[in-house]
Amino acid sequence: MSKKSTFFRKIFTGYLSIIFILITVLSIISFRVIQRHYIKTLSGNLEKIGHSLESDFKNMLMAKKVKAIDDYTKNIANVINQGEKLGVRITVISPAGEVYGDSEEDPAKMDNHKDRQEVQTVIQKNTTGQSIRFSNTLNKEMLYIALPIRNDGEIISILRTSLFLEDINNLLGDLRSKIAYIAIAVTLLSVLISLFMAKGFTNPINKLNQAALEISKGDFNTQVEIKKEGELKQLADTFNNMTDRINRLFTRVDREREELDCILSSIFTGILVLNKHGRIKLANKRFGEYFGEDCEGKYIWEVLEKKDFYKHFSRLKDKKENFTKKIEWNDRKFLCSFSYASSKEEYIIVFNDITEIKQVEQIKKDFVSNVTHELRTPLTALKGFVETLEFEETDQTKRRYLGIIHRHTDRLINIVEDLLTLSKLERDSEIIEKNEVDFQEMMDNFNKILETKAREKGLDYIVNIEPNLNFRGDGFKIGQMIMNLMDNAIKSTDEGKVQLDIVQADNNLNIKVMDTGIGIPEEDRKRIFERFFVVDKSRSRKSGGTGLGLSIVKHITLLHSGNISIDSKPEVGTNFQIELPMNED
Repeated sequence: MSKKSTFFRKIFTGYLSIIFILITVLSIISFRVIQRHYIKTLSGNLEKIGHSLESDFKNMLMAKKVKAIDDYTKNIANVINQGEKLGVRITVISPAGEVYGDSEEDPAKMDNHKDRQEVQTVIQKNTTGQSIRFSNTLNKEMLYIALPIRNDGEIISILRTSLFLEDINNLLGDLRSKIAYIAIAVTLLSVLISLFMAKGFTNPINKLNQAALEISKGDFNTQVEIKKEGELKQLADTFNNMTDRINRLFTRVDREREELDCILSSIFTGILVLNKHGRIKLANKRFGEYFGEDCEGKYIWEVLEKKDFYKHFSRLKDKKENFTKKIEWNDRKFLCSFSYASSKEEYIIVFNDITEIKQVEQIKKDFVSNVTHELRTPLTALKGFVETLEFEETDQTKRRYLGIIHRHTDRLINIVEDLLTLSKLERDSEIIEKNEVDFQEMMDNFNKILETKAREKGLDYIVNIEPNLNFRGDGFKIGQMIMNLMDNAIKSTDEGKVQLDIVQADNNLNIKVMDTGIGIPEEDRKRIFERFFVVDKSRSRKSGGTGLGLSIVKHITLLHSGNISIDSKPEVGTNFQIELPMNED
Protein backbone atom coordinates (compact mmCIF):
# COMPACT_ATOMS: atom_id res chain seq x y z
CA MET A 1 0.00 0.00 0.00
CA SER A 2 2.89 2.35 0.70
CA LYS A 3 4.16 1.92 -2.86
CA LYS A 4 0.72 2.82 -4.23
CA SER A 5 0.44 5.93 -2.06
CA THR A 6 3.98 6.95 -2.93
CA PHE A 7 3.28 6.71 -6.65
CA PHE A 8 -0.01 8.59 -6.24
CA ARG A 9 1.72 11.21 -4.11
CA LYS A 10 4.35 11.77 -6.78
CA ILE A 11 1.77 12.21 -9.53
CA PHE A 12 -0.51 14.39 -7.41
CA THR A 13 2.37 16.52 -6.10
CA GLY A 14 3.60 16.97 -9.65
CA TYR A 15 0.23 18.20 -10.79
CA LEU A 16 -0.03 20.60 -7.82
CA SER A 17 3.47 21.95 -8.40
CA ILE A 18 2.73 22.69 -12.04
CA ILE A 19 -0.62 24.31 -11.15
CA PHE A 20 0.92 26.43 -8.37
CA ILE A 21 3.72 27.65 -10.61
CA LEU A 22 1.35 28.44 -13.48
CA ILE A 23 -1.17 30.30 -11.28
CA THR A 24 1.56 32.25 -9.50
CA VAL A 25 3.24 33.26 -12.75
CA LEU A 26 -0.09 34.13 -14.40
CA SER A 27 -1.19 36.19 -11.37
CA ILE A 28 2.03 38.16 -11.34
CA ILE A 29 2.00 38.68 -15.09
CA SER A 30 -1.68 39.68 -15.17
CA PHE A 31 -1.16 42.13 -12.31
CA ARG A 32 1.85 43.66 -14.06
CA VAL A 33 -0.04 43.91 -17.34
CA ILE A 34 -3.05 45.56 -15.71
CA GLN A 35 -0.79 47.90 -13.74
CA ARG A 36 1.05 48.95 -16.90
CA HIS A 37 -2.26 49.36 -18.70
CA TYR A 38 -3.62 51.69 -15.99
CA ILE A 39 -0.49 53.78 -15.93
CA LYS A 40 -0.44 53.93 -19.72
CA THR A 41 -4.08 55.02 -19.75
CA LEU A 42 -3.50 57.68 -17.09
CA SER A 43 -0.37 58.87 -18.91
CA GLY A 44 -2.42 59.24 -22.08
CA ASN A 45 -5.08 61.21 -20.21
CA LEU A 46 -2.48 63.52 -18.69
CA GLU A 47 -0.89 64.00 -22.10
CA LYS A 48 -4.28 64.88 -23.62
CA ILE A 49 -4.90 67.44 -20.84
CA GLY A 50 -1.48 68.95 -21.46
CA HIS A 51 -2.08 69.21 -25.22
CA SER A 52 -5.47 70.88 -24.58
CA LEU A 53 -3.86 73.54 -22.38
CA GLU A 54 -0.68 73.96 -24.46
CA SER A 55 -2.06 76.81 -26.64
CA ASP A 56 -3.37 78.80 -23.64
CA PHE A 57 0.00 78.81 -21.86
CA LYS A 58 1.82 79.56 -25.11
CA ASN A 59 -0.34 82.66 -25.64
CA MET A 60 0.35 83.86 -22.08
CA LEU A 61 4.06 83.33 -22.52
CA MET A 62 4.09 85.14 -25.84
CA ALA A 63 2.12 87.98 -24.26
CA LYS A 64 4.66 87.99 -21.40
CA LYS A 65 1.90 87.43 -18.86
CA VAL A 66 4.05 85.17 -16.71
CA LYS A 67 2.41 86.21 -13.46
CA ALA A 68 -1.03 85.23 -14.82
CA ILE A 69 0.20 81.68 -15.45
CA ASP A 70 0.12 80.65 -11.77
CA ASP A 71 -3.50 81.85 -11.33
CA TYR A 72 -4.56 80.11 -14.50
CA THR A 73 -2.99 76.80 -13.46
CA LYS A 74 -4.84 76.83 -10.16
CA ASN A 75 -8.17 77.76 -11.77
CA ILE A 76 -7.99 75.31 -14.63
CA ALA A 77 -6.87 72.51 -12.28
CA ASN A 78 -9.93 73.09 -10.11
CA VAL A 79 -12.15 72.95 -13.16
CA ILE A 80 -10.53 69.73 -14.44
CA ASN A 81 -10.53 68.00 -11.06
CA GLN A 82 -14.15 68.88 -10.35
CA GLY A 83 -15.34 67.54 -13.69
CA GLU A 84 -13.14 64.48 -14.00
CA LYS A 85 -12.26 63.84 -10.34
CA LEU A 86 -8.73 62.91 -11.36
CA GLY A 87 -6.75 65.01 -8.86
CA VAL A 88 -4.60 66.40 -11.68
CA ARG A 89 -1.76 68.79 -10.84
CA ILE A 90 -0.53 71.30 -13.44
CA THR A 91 2.91 72.90 -13.41
CA VAL A 92 4.50 75.30 -15.91
CA ILE A 93 8.31 75.37 -15.92
CA SER A 94 10.80 77.54 -17.80
CA PRO A 95 13.63 75.90 -19.83
CA ALA A 96 15.95 77.02 -17.02
CA GLY A 97 13.90 75.08 -14.43
CA GLU A 98 12.12 78.04 -12.87
CA VAL A 99 8.49 77.28 -11.94
CA TYR A 100 6.09 79.81 -13.54
CA GLY A 101 2.96 78.36 -12.03
CA ASP A 102 1.68 75.36 -10.08
CA SER A 103 -1.85 74.30 -9.26
CA GLU A 104 -0.94 73.08 -5.76
CA GLU A 105 1.93 75.23 -4.42
CA ASP A 106 3.35 78.73 -4.51
CA PRO A 107 5.91 78.84 -7.35
CA ALA A 108 8.16 81.16 -5.33
CA LYS A 109 8.61 78.51 -2.69
CA MET A 110 9.31 75.66 -5.09
CA ASP A 111 12.76 74.35 -6.02
CA ASN A 112 14.29 74.62 -9.44
CA HIS A 113 12.88 71.76 -11.55
CA LYS A 114 15.53 71.56 -14.26
CA ASP A 115 17.02 68.34 -12.82
CA ARG A 116 13.68 66.55 -12.84
CA GLN A 117 13.76 63.45 -15.05
CA GLU A 118 10.74 64.31 -17.15
CA VAL A 119 12.01 67.90 -17.59
CA GLN A 120 15.44 66.67 -18.69
CA THR A 121 13.79 64.38 -21.27
CA VAL A 122 11.92 67.35 -22.79
CA ILE A 123 14.98 69.63 -22.82
CA GLN A 124 17.43 67.04 -24.17
CA LYS A 125 15.22 65.11 -26.61
CA ASN A 126 12.59 67.77 -27.42
CA THR A 127 9.86 65.18 -26.83
CA THR A 128 7.35 64.18 -24.17
CA GLY A 129 8.90 63.16 -20.87
CA GLN A 130 7.46 60.71 -18.29
CA SER A 131 8.45 59.55 -14.84
CA ILE A 132 7.02 58.04 -11.67
CA ARG A 133 8.66 59.15 -8.47
CA PHE A 134 8.14 60.49 -4.97
CA SER A 135 7.30 64.21 -4.78
CA ASN A 136 9.33 66.03 -2.13
CA THR A 137 6.94 68.95 -2.28
CA LEU A 138 3.79 66.92 -1.65
CA ASN A 139 5.40 63.90 0.05
CA LYS A 140 3.49 61.54 -2.23
CA GLU A 141 4.30 59.25 -5.15
CA MET A 142 3.19 60.79 -8.43
CA LEU A 143 3.01 60.20 -12.17
CA TYR A 144 4.52 63.03 -14.21
CA ILE A 145 3.98 63.86 -17.93
CA ALA A 146 5.99 66.80 -19.35
CA LEU A 147 5.25 68.42 -22.75
CA PRO A 148 7.34 71.04 -24.58
CA ILE A 149 5.69 74.36 -25.44
CA ARG A 150 7.36 75.48 -28.66
CA ASN A 151 7.47 78.68 -30.65
CA ASP A 152 8.94 78.34 -34.10
CA GLY A 153 10.43 75.03 -33.04
CA GLU A 154 12.14 76.46 -29.99
CA ILE A 155 11.11 75.29 -26.50
CA ILE A 156 9.90 78.35 -24.60
CA SER A 157 8.42 76.47 -21.66
CA ILE A 158 7.50 73.04 -20.29
CA LEU A 159 3.99 72.06 -19.34
CA ARG A 160 3.89 69.29 -16.79
CA THR A 161 0.76 67.43 -15.72
CA SER A 162 0.76 64.96 -12.88
CA LEU A 163 -1.48 63.06 -10.54
CA PHE A 164 -1.23 61.09 -7.35
CA LEU A 165 -0.63 57.34 -7.62
CA GLU A 166 -2.21 56.73 -4.27
CA ASP A 167 -5.64 56.25 -5.84
CA ILE A 168 -4.13 54.00 -8.52
CA ASN A 169 -2.33 51.94 -5.87
CA ASN A 170 -5.55 51.57 -3.93
CA LEU A 171 -7.29 50.46 -7.08
CA LEU A 172 -4.46 48.05 -7.91
CA GLY A 173 -4.52 46.75 -4.34
CA ASP A 174 -8.19 45.87 -4.76
CA LEU A 175 -7.32 44.31 -8.11
CA ARG A 176 -4.51 42.33 -6.52
CA SER A 177 -6.90 41.01 -3.89
CA LYS A 178 -9.38 39.98 -6.54
CA ILE A 179 -6.66 38.25 -8.55
CA ALA A 180 -5.54 36.45 -5.40
CA TYR A 181 -9.10 35.28 -4.66
CA ILE A 182 -9.50 34.11 -8.23
CA ALA A 183 -6.11 32.33 -8.04
CA ILE A 184 -7.11 30.56 -4.84
CA ALA A 185 -10.42 29.51 -6.32
CA VAL A 186 -8.71 28.28 -9.47
CA THR A 187 -6.10 26.46 -7.35
CA LEU A 188 -8.77 24.68 -5.31
CA LEU A 189 -10.61 23.70 -8.46
CA SER A 190 -7.33 22.53 -10.02
CA VAL A 191 -6.54 20.49 -6.90
CA LEU A 192 -9.84 18.66 -7.28
CA ILE A 193 -9.24 18.13 -10.98
CA SER A 194 -5.64 17.00 -10.26
CA LEU A 195 -6.89 14.60 -7.60
CA PHE A 196 -9.35 13.11 -10.04
CA MET A 197 -6.78 12.92 -12.85
CA ALA A 198 -4.09 11.45 -10.59
CA LYS A 199 -6.46 8.77 -9.35
CA GLY A 200 -7.60 8.08 -12.89
CA PHE A 201 -3.96 7.65 -13.91
CA THR A 202 -2.58 5.82 -10.88
CA ASN A 203 -5.44 3.40 -10.22
CA PRO A 204 -4.90 1.44 -13.49
CA ILE A 205 -1.13 1.50 -12.91
CA ASN A 206 -1.64 0.22 -9.36
CA LYS A 207 -3.79 -2.58 -10.77
CA LEU A 208 -1.06 -3.43 -13.28
CA ASN A 209 1.56 -3.29 -10.53
CA GLN A 210 -0.46 -5.59 -8.28
CA ALA A 211 -1.02 -7.99 -11.16
CA ALA A 212 2.72 -8.01 -11.91
CA LEU A 213 3.41 -8.86 -8.25
CA GLU A 214 0.96 -11.75 -8.46
CA ILE A 215 2.67 -13.02 -11.61
CA SER A 216 6.07 -12.76 -9.91
CA LYS A 217 4.67 -15.10 -7.24
CA GLY A 218 3.72 -17.64 -9.92
CA ASP A 219 0.02 -16.83 -10.40
CA PHE A 220 -0.23 -16.57 -14.21
CA ASN A 221 -4.04 -16.49 -14.19
CA THR A 222 -4.06 -12.87 -13.01
CA GLN A 223 -6.00 -10.45 -15.22
CA VAL A 224 -6.31 -6.64 -15.15
CA GLU A 225 -9.69 -5.06 -15.92
CA ILE A 226 -9.79 -1.40 -17.00
CA LYS A 227 -13.06 -0.13 -18.45
CA LYS A 228 -12.08 3.36 -19.52
CA GLU A 229 -10.87 3.54 -23.09
CA GLY A 230 -7.38 4.85 -23.73
CA GLU A 231 -3.72 3.94 -23.75
CA LEU A 232 -3.88 2.39 -20.26
CA LYS A 233 -6.70 0.09 -21.36
CA GLN A 234 -4.60 -0.92 -24.37
CA LEU A 235 -1.70 -1.55 -21.99
CA ALA A 236 -3.94 -3.63 -19.72
CA ASP A 237 -5.23 -5.66 -22.70
CA THR A 238 -1.66 -6.22 -23.86
CA PHE A 239 -0.69 -7.22 -20.33
CA ASN A 240 -3.57 -9.72 -20.16
CA ASN A 241 -2.59 -11.19 -23.53
CA MET A 242 0.99 -11.44 -22.33
CA THR A 243 -0.01 -13.26 -19.13
CA ASP A 244 -2.18 -15.65 -21.13
CA ARG A 245 0.71 -16.43 -23.42
CA ILE A 246 3.17 -16.77 -20.54
CA ASN A 247 0.71 -19.07 -18.78
CA ARG A 248 0.47 -21.27 -21.88
CA LEU A 249 4.23 -21.24 -22.36
CA PHE A 250 4.94 -22.14 -18.73
CA THR A 251 2.34 -24.89 -18.87
CA ARG A 252 4.01 -26.21 -21.97
CA VAL A 253 7.48 -25.88 -20.46
CA ASP A 254 6.36 -27.65 -17.28
CA ARG A 255 4.83 -30.45 -19.33
CA GLU A 256 7.93 -30.77 -21.50
CA ARG A 257 10.18 -30.65 -18.45
CA GLU A 258 8.17 -33.41 -16.81
CA GLU A 259 8.47 -35.45 -19.98
CA LEU A 260 12.19 -34.71 -20.16
CA ASP A 261 12.67 -35.65 -16.49
CA CYS A 262 10.74 -38.84 -17.09
CA ILE A 263 12.86 -39.66 -20.15
CA LEU A 264 16.14 -38.81 -18.42
CA SER A 265 15.14 -40.85 -15.39
CA SER A 266 14.28 -43.88 -17.51
CA ILE A 267 17.46 -43.78 -19.60
CA PHE A 268 20.04 -46.37 -18.56
CA THR A 269 22.78 -43.89 -19.38
CA GLY A 270 24.29 -41.22 -17.13
CA ILE A 271 23.80 -37.73 -18.56
CA LEU A 272 25.68 -34.69 -17.24
CA VAL A 273 25.40 -31.04 -18.33
CA LEU A 274 28.07 -28.57 -17.17
CA ASN A 275 28.32 -24.81 -17.59
CA LYS A 276 31.45 -23.17 -18.98
CA HIS A 277 33.01 -23.04 -15.50
CA GLY A 278 32.60 -26.77 -14.89
CA ARG A 279 29.62 -26.48 -12.53
CA ILE A 280 26.93 -29.16 -12.86
CA LYS A 281 23.65 -27.78 -14.26
CA LEU A 282 21.86 -31.05 -14.87
CA ALA A 283 22.43 -34.66 -13.88
CA ASN A 284 19.91 -37.43 -14.42
CA LYS A 285 19.01 -40.15 -11.94
CA ARG A 286 21.32 -42.73 -13.52
CA PHE A 287 24.35 -40.44 -13.11
CA GLY A 288 23.44 -40.01 -9.44
CA GLU A 289 23.35 -43.76 -9.02
CA TYR A 290 26.82 -44.05 -10.52
CA PHE A 291 28.56 -41.12 -8.84
CA GLY A 292 26.37 -40.02 -5.91
CA GLU A 293 23.09 -38.19 -5.43
CA ASP A 294 22.61 -34.44 -4.95
CA CYS A 295 25.41 -33.28 -7.24
CA GLU A 296 23.68 -30.42 -9.06
CA GLY A 297 25.36 -27.06 -8.39
CA LYS A 298 28.70 -28.68 -7.54
CA TYR A 299 31.85 -28.54 -9.62
CA ILE A 300 32.59 -31.72 -11.56
CA TRP A 301 35.90 -32.30 -9.75
CA GLU A 302 34.01 -32.32 -6.46
CA VAL A 303 31.91 -35.24 -7.67
CA LEU A 304 34.27 -37.20 -9.92
CA GLU A 305 37.78 -37.00 -8.50
CA LYS A 306 39.63 -38.89 -11.19
CA LYS A 307 42.72 -37.59 -12.93
CA ASP A 308 42.02 -39.27 -16.29
CA PHE A 309 38.49 -37.88 -16.45
CA TYR A 310 39.61 -34.36 -15.60
CA LYS A 311 42.29 -34.61 -18.32
CA HIS A 312 39.57 -35.46 -20.85
CA PHE A 313 37.34 -32.64 -19.58
CA SER A 314 40.23 -30.17 -19.87
CA ARG A 315 40.70 -31.25 -23.47
CA LEU A 316 36.99 -30.64 -24.09
CA LYS A 317 37.22 -27.13 -22.58
CA ASP A 318 40.36 -26.23 -24.53
CA LYS A 319 39.59 -27.68 -27.97
CA LYS A 320 35.76 -27.56 -27.95
CA GLU A 321 35.68 -30.82 -29.96
CA ASN A 322 33.54 -33.94 -29.62
CA PHE A 323 35.25 -37.22 -28.76
CA THR A 324 34.78 -40.50 -26.89
CA LYS A 325 36.95 -41.96 -24.13
CA LYS A 326 36.82 -44.85 -21.66
CA ILE A 327 37.13 -44.33 -17.92
CA GLU A 328 36.87 -46.55 -14.85
CA TRP A 329 35.12 -45.69 -11.58
CA ASN A 330 34.52 -47.97 -8.59
CA ASP A 331 35.18 -51.18 -10.56
CA ARG A 332 32.85 -50.07 -13.34
CA LYS A 333 33.82 -49.18 -16.90
CA PHE A 334 32.21 -46.30 -18.81
CA LEU A 335 32.36 -45.19 -22.40
CA CYS A 336 32.09 -41.38 -22.12
CA SER A 337 30.96 -39.16 -24.98
CA PHE A 338 32.24 -35.60 -24.53
CA SER A 339 30.32 -32.89 -26.44
CA TYR A 340 30.33 -29.09 -26.54
CA ALA A 341 27.14 -27.06 -27.06
CA SER A 342 28.39 -23.79 -28.54
CA SER A 343 24.99 -22.04 -28.45
CA LYS A 344 24.92 -22.06 -24.63
CA GLU A 345 28.62 -22.62 -23.91
CA GLU A 346 27.78 -25.83 -22.09
CA TYR A 347 29.43 -29.23 -21.93
CA ILE A 348 27.45 -32.47 -22.24
CA ILE A 349 28.95 -35.75 -21.08
CA VAL A 350 27.17 -39.08 -21.54
CA PHE A 351 28.26 -42.07 -19.41
CA ASN A 352 27.51 -45.44 -21.00
CA ASP A 353 28.04 -48.29 -18.55
CA ILE A 354 29.93 -50.93 -20.55
CA THR A 355 30.98 -53.00 -17.55
CA GLU A 356 28.89 -56.01 -18.54
CA ILE A 357 29.89 -55.67 -22.19
CA LYS A 358 33.55 -55.58 -21.19
CA GLN A 359 33.01 -58.61 -18.97
CA VAL A 360 31.43 -60.50 -21.88
CA GLU A 361 34.28 -59.39 -24.13
CA GLN A 362 36.79 -60.55 -21.56
CA ILE A 363 35.01 -63.91 -21.26
CA LYS A 364 35.10 -64.19 -25.05
CA LYS A 365 38.79 -63.25 -25.15
CA ASP A 366 39.58 -65.70 -22.38
CA PHE A 367 37.62 -68.39 -24.16
CA VAL A 368 39.37 -67.76 -27.47
CA SER A 369 42.75 -67.59 -25.75
CA ASN A 370 42.15 -70.79 -23.81
CA VAL A 371 40.74 -72.66 -26.81
CA THR A 372 43.59 -71.60 -29.07
CA HIS A 373 46.13 -72.61 -26.44
CA GLU A 374 44.43 -75.96 -26.06
CA LEU A 375 44.21 -76.46 -29.82
CA ARG A 376 47.81 -75.57 -30.59
CA THR A 377 49.32 -78.68 -28.96
CA PRO A 378 47.08 -81.32 -30.61
CA LEU A 379 47.30 -79.54 -33.95
CA THR A 380 51.10 -79.49 -33.74
CA ALA A 381 51.07 -83.20 -32.90
CA LEU A 382 48.61 -83.89 -35.71
CA LYS A 383 50.85 -82.05 -38.17
CA GLY A 384 53.86 -84.06 -37.05
CA PHE A 385 52.08 -87.42 -37.51
CA VAL A 386 50.72 -86.34 -40.91
CA GLU A 387 54.22 -85.39 -42.06
CA THR A 388 55.53 -88.77 -40.82
CA LEU A 389 52.78 -90.64 -42.65
CA GLU A 390 53.44 -88.67 -45.80
CA PHE A 391 57.10 -89.56 -45.63
CA GLU A 392 56.45 -93.30 -45.13
CA GLU A 393 53.38 -93.74 -47.41
CA THR A 394 54.03 -94.88 -50.98
CA ASP A 395 50.46 -95.18 -52.18
CA GLN A 396 49.74 -92.08 -54.26
CA THR A 397 46.05 -91.98 -53.39
CA LYS A 398 46.77 -92.11 -49.67
CA ARG A 399 49.53 -89.51 -50.08
CA ARG A 400 47.04 -87.19 -51.82
CA TYR A 401 44.61 -87.52 -48.89
CA LEU A 402 47.43 -87.00 -46.40
CA GLY A 403 48.43 -83.84 -48.33
CA ILE A 404 44.91 -82.46 -47.98
CA ILE A 405 44.99 -83.21 -44.22
CA HIS A 406 48.42 -81.58 -44.01
CA ARG A 407 47.25 -78.43 -45.82
CA HIS A 408 44.15 -77.96 -43.68
CA THR A 409 46.15 -78.69 -40.51
CA ASP A 410 48.52 -75.87 -41.48
CA ARG A 411 45.53 -73.59 -42.02
CA LEU A 412 44.14 -74.46 -38.59
CA ILE A 413 47.54 -73.82 -37.03
CA ASN A 414 47.73 -70.42 -38.78
CA ILE A 415 44.25 -69.50 -37.47
CA VAL A 416 45.25 -70.53 -33.96
CA GLU A 417 48.47 -68.50 -34.17
CA ASP A 418 46.62 -65.43 -35.43
CA LEU A 419 44.01 -65.78 -32.68
CA LEU A 420 46.76 -66.01 -30.08
CA THR A 421 48.35 -62.89 -31.55
CA LEU A 422 45.04 -61.01 -31.42
CA SER A 423 44.40 -62.13 -27.85
CA LYS A 424 47.81 -60.86 -26.85
CA LEU A 425 47.26 -57.51 -28.62
CA GLU A 426 43.84 -57.01 -27.05
CA ARG A 427 45.00 -57.47 -23.49
CA ASP A 428 44.65 -54.07 -21.83
CA SER A 429 47.64 -54.71 -19.61
CA GLU A 430 50.05 -55.22 -22.52
CA ILE A 431 52.82 -52.64 -22.74
CA ILE A 432 54.61 -52.30 -26.04
CA GLU A 433 58.39 -52.09 -26.03
CA LYS A 434 59.59 -49.06 -27.96
CA ASN A 435 63.02 -49.02 -29.55
CA GLU A 436 64.65 -47.58 -32.61
CA VAL A 437 63.20 -49.41 -35.62
CA ASP A 438 65.53 -50.18 -38.54
CA PHE A 439 63.08 -50.54 -41.43
CA GLN A 440 65.80 -51.33 -43.95
CA GLU A 441 67.05 -54.29 -41.95
CA MET A 442 63.45 -55.40 -41.29
CA MET A 443 62.57 -55.43 -44.97
CA ASP A 444 65.81 -57.15 -45.92
CA ASN A 445 64.58 -60.10 -43.83
CA PHE A 446 61.03 -59.97 -45.23
CA ASN A 447 62.05 -59.50 -48.86
CA LYS A 448 63.38 -63.03 -49.11
CA ILE A 449 59.89 -64.41 -48.50
CA LEU A 450 57.72 -61.69 -50.06
CA GLU A 451 59.79 -61.20 -53.20
CA THR A 452 59.72 -64.95 -53.87
CA LYS A 453 55.89 -65.01 -53.59
CA ALA A 454 55.59 -61.99 -55.88
CA ARG A 455 57.96 -63.48 -58.46
CA GLU A 456 55.96 -66.70 -58.50
CA LYS A 457 52.90 -64.68 -59.60
CA GLY A 458 54.87 -62.50 -62.03
CA LEU A 459 54.37 -59.30 -60.01
CA ASP A 460 56.65 -56.30 -59.73
CA TYR A 461 57.83 -56.04 -56.13
CA ILE A 462 58.81 -52.47 -55.10
CA VAL A 463 60.02 -51.26 -51.69
CA ASN A 464 60.87 -47.57 -51.03
CA ILE A 465 62.26 -46.66 -47.59
CA GLU A 466 63.33 -43.13 -46.73
CA PRO A 467 66.86 -43.24 -45.28
CA ASN A 468 67.72 -42.14 -41.72
CA LEU A 469 64.22 -42.53 -40.31
CA ASN A 470 64.18 -41.84 -36.58
CA PHE A 471 61.20 -43.82 -35.32
CA ARG A 472 60.69 -45.49 -31.96
CA GLY A 473 58.18 -48.33 -31.71
CA ASP A 474 57.70 -52.03 -31.23
CA GLY A 475 59.71 -53.35 -34.16
CA PHE A 476 58.36 -56.89 -33.91
CA LYS A 477 54.70 -55.80 -34.02
CA ILE A 478 55.31 -53.24 -36.78
CA GLY A 479 57.01 -56.03 -38.73
CA GLN A 480 53.90 -58.18 -38.23
CA MET A 481 51.75 -55.33 -39.50
CA ILE A 482 53.83 -54.77 -42.64
CA MET A 483 54.14 -58.49 -43.31
CA ASN A 484 50.36 -58.98 -43.10
CA LEU A 485 49.63 -56.05 -45.43
CA MET A 486 52.23 -57.09 -48.00
CA ASP A 487 51.16 -60.73 -47.87
CA ASN A 488 47.51 -59.73 -48.40
CA ALA A 489 48.53 -57.47 -51.30
CA ILE A 490 50.40 -60.30 -53.04
CA LYS A 491 47.54 -62.77 -52.47
CA SER A 492 44.91 -60.35 -53.89
CA THR A 493 46.98 -59.34 -56.97
CA ASP A 494 47.25 -61.49 -60.10
CA GLU A 495 49.11 -59.03 -62.32
CA GLY A 496 50.76 -55.66 -62.01
CA LYS A 497 52.71 -54.67 -58.93
CA VAL A 498 52.90 -54.60 -55.16
CA GLN A 499 54.60 -51.56 -53.62
CA LEU A 500 55.64 -50.49 -50.10
CA ASP A 501 56.56 -46.86 -49.22
CA ILE A 502 57.87 -45.89 -45.77
CA VAL A 503 58.50 -42.14 -45.41
CA GLN A 504 58.27 -39.36 -42.87
CA ALA A 505 55.62 -36.63 -43.43
CA ASP A 506 55.48 -33.75 -40.96
CA ASN A 507 55.64 -35.42 -37.55
CA ASN A 508 54.22 -38.76 -38.69
CA LEU A 509 55.63 -41.97 -40.11
CA ASN A 510 53.65 -42.93 -43.21
CA ILE A 511 53.51 -46.59 -44.24
CA LYS A 512 51.78 -47.08 -47.57
CA VAL A 513 51.04 -50.48 -49.17
CA MET A 514 49.71 -50.38 -52.76
CA ASP A 515 48.65 -53.11 -55.14
CA THR A 516 46.90 -53.51 -58.47
CA GLY A 517 44.74 -56.41 -57.35
CA ILE A 518 41.05 -57.20 -57.22
CA GLY A 519 40.18 -54.25 -54.99
CA ILE A 520 37.54 -54.07 -52.29
CA PRO A 521 33.86 -53.25 -53.00
CA GLU A 522 32.57 -50.15 -51.21
CA GLU A 523 30.00 -52.10 -49.19
CA ASP A 524 32.77 -54.30 -47.72
CA ARG A 525 35.22 -51.56 -46.68
CA LYS A 526 33.55 -50.96 -43.33
CA ARG A 527 34.00 -54.62 -42.34
CA ILE A 528 37.48 -55.42 -43.57
CA PHE A 529 38.98 -55.04 -40.08
CA GLU A 530 36.50 -57.49 -38.54
CA ARG A 531 37.74 -60.92 -37.50
CA PHE A 532 37.37 -63.68 -40.07
CA PHE A 533 35.88 -61.29 -42.65
CA VAL A 534 37.22 -61.88 -46.18
CA VAL A 535 36.25 -60.10 -49.38
CA ASP A 536 36.72 -63.05 -51.76
CA LYS A 537 36.02 -66.27 -49.83
CA SER A 538 37.01 -68.58 -52.67
CA ARG A 539 40.37 -66.81 -53.09
CA SER A 540 40.91 -66.87 -49.32
CA ARG A 541 40.32 -70.62 -49.11
CA LYS A 542 42.63 -71.19 -52.06
CA SER A 543 45.44 -69.05 -50.57
CA GLY A 544 44.95 -70.26 -47.02
CA GLY A 545 43.93 -66.90 -45.56
CA THR A 546 42.54 -66.77 -42.02
CA GLY A 547 40.60 -63.47 -42.19
CA LEU A 548 42.47 -62.20 -39.11
CA GLY A 549 45.38 -60.35 -40.70
CA LEU A 550 43.76 -56.93 -41.02
CA SER A 551 42.37 -57.17 -37.46
CA ILE A 552 45.96 -57.69 -36.27
CA VAL A 553 47.09 -54.71 -38.41
CA LYS A 554 44.46 -52.40 -36.89
CA HIS A 555 45.30 -53.44 -33.29
CA ILE A 556 49.01 -52.84 -33.82
CA THR A 557 48.22 -49.41 -35.34
CA LEU A 558 46.07 -48.44 -32.33
CA LEU A 559 48.76 -49.65 -29.91
CA HIS A 560 51.07 -47.05 -31.51
CA SER A 561 48.33 -44.33 -31.34
CA GLY A 562 48.12 -44.32 -35.12
CA ASN A 563 45.46 -44.18 -37.81
CA ILE A 564 44.79 -46.48 -40.76
CA SER A 565 42.86 -45.58 -43.91
CA ILE A 566 42.00 -47.38 -47.13
CA ASP A 567 41.44 -46.32 -50.72
CA SER A 568 40.28 -49.04 -53.06
CA LYS A 569 38.55 -49.55 -56.40
CA PRO A 570 37.39 -52.94 -57.64
CA GLU A 571 39.59 -54.37 -60.42
CA VAL A 572 41.95 -51.35 -60.04
CA GLY A 573 43.74 -51.92 -56.77
CA THR A 574 43.93 -51.07 -53.06
CA ASN A 575 46.01 -48.59 -51.06
CA PHE A 576 46.45 -48.95 -47.30
CA GLN A 577 47.96 -45.94 -45.53
CA ILE A 578 49.06 -45.99 -41.88
CA GLU A 579 50.12 -42.86 -39.96
CA LEU A 580 52.12 -43.36 -36.77
CA PRO A 581 53.24 -40.41 -34.61
CA MET A 582 57.03 -40.02 -34.53
CA ASN A 583 58.84 -40.57 -31.23
CA GLU A 584 55.70 -40.76 -29.08
CA ASP A 585 56.50 -42.21 -25.66
